[in-house]
Amino acid sequence: MIHRLTMGHLSREALERRQAIAERPLDQSVVTRLLAELGGVDERSRPTLDGEPVEAKDGLLTCRWWVAGYRNRVAEELALRLQQETGCLLADVKRCQVVEPGELVGLNGVVAGTQSERAR
Repeated sequence: MIHRLTMGHLSREALERRQAIAERPLDQSVVTRLLAELGGVDERSRPTLDGEPVEAKDGLLTCRWWVAGYRNRVAEELALRLQQETGCLLADVKRCQVVEPGELVGLNGVVAGTQSERAR
C-alpha cells in the first residue's frame, strides 16, 4: 500500500471527506528553499524527495511517504520543517488523518541517502 503525505494549509472539513483542499497556498519561498535543501530533481527537472516525485498543486505538496515497508524520511524532514516554518497541516488524505509532527522521524541528524544507496 502506498501512503502519501500531503502538506499545506488544508481544510479539516475537506480532509474528513478524503479531499485535499488548501484554505490558502503554502509560502512558495519556503517551499522552494526547503526543496532545494533536501530534495533533488528527476530527468524532467521535477522535484523529488529521496528519489520519490513531489507533486506541487493547488497550494499543496504531496509525496509518497510509506511504500511497501520503505519510509521516506526525507519527505518527513521536509514536512517537519515546513510545518515548523509555516504552521501548515500534515495529512494522510486517503486515511482522513492529520499526521502529527511527533509521528514523523525525519532525518534526525542523519544524512539522507537515496533508496538505492540504503538498499546496498
